Amino acid sequence: MADDGSASHPASRPREAHQFAGIEYESRFGDNYQNWAVVERPVHEAITDPIVGPVRRDDPALSAALAALGLKLE
Repeated sequence: MADDGSASHPASRPREAHQFAGIEYESRFGDNYQNWAVVERPVHEAITDPIVGPVRRDDPALSAALAALGLKLE
């Protein structure tokens, strides 16, 4: 805690709305493990009408994304 008795980390301070959301899900390693995914709530509105189209294998954006993640398309 901070010297004034308040929480020192912004995520632990009370707010009107929760700043985080999450899920618990089963582990592939058995029932003795709990997995949690905790994410910050978005500050932007959700995309409700996305533009969807095919992705070509030679798309430079796809190649860049795969390289950034260390993935290879087979």
